[in-house]
Amino acid sequence: MTNKGSYSLLIRLEEDCKKEVGALGKIRFSEGFYVYNGSAFGPGGLKRVERHRRKSEAESGCHWHIDYLLTSTKTEVVEVFTKEASNHECSLSKKMMGKFGFIDDFGCSDCGCSSHLFYSEGRSDLENFIRGFYKN
Repeated sequence: MTNKGSYSLLIRLEEDCKKEVGALGKIRFSEGFYVYNGSAFGPGGLKRVERHRRKSEAESGCHWHIDYLLTSTKTEVVEVFTKEASNHECSLSKKMMGKFGFIDDFGCSDCGCSSHLFYSEGRSDLENFIRGFYKN
C-alpha cells in the first residue's frame, strides 16, 4: 500500500484510560469506539496505516496524536477505510461534528477542524457512518 490518500481507523478501546498526548496534555479516553480521520500524502503514502496497526512501532516514537492512543495496551484497530488520491479527512470530520463525541483539537493541528478523533460507546452507528462515507 504505497499510494497516497485519506484514511479512517476504527479503534476499540477496552477500558477507560488517561494518556499524555503531546502538547494536548493528559486526556481521558472513555471505553468504546473511536474513529480517527487522517491523510497520507507524504513519503510512503498510505503505508502509514500499517504503521498505525503496529503498536511496537508507534511505541518507539509518537509522531502523531493518534500514536499516543494506539500505544495503549487496551486498544485495537478493528477496521481501516482508505480512499486513494482523495483528501477528505477534514470534510469527513466536519460531517461527524454534532453526530458523535470528539476529543477537542485531536489530530488537527495543521487545519481548522475542531477534531479528527470521534467517539461512540457502541460500534454500529460510528461504523455505519464511516462505511457510508467511504462508499461515495
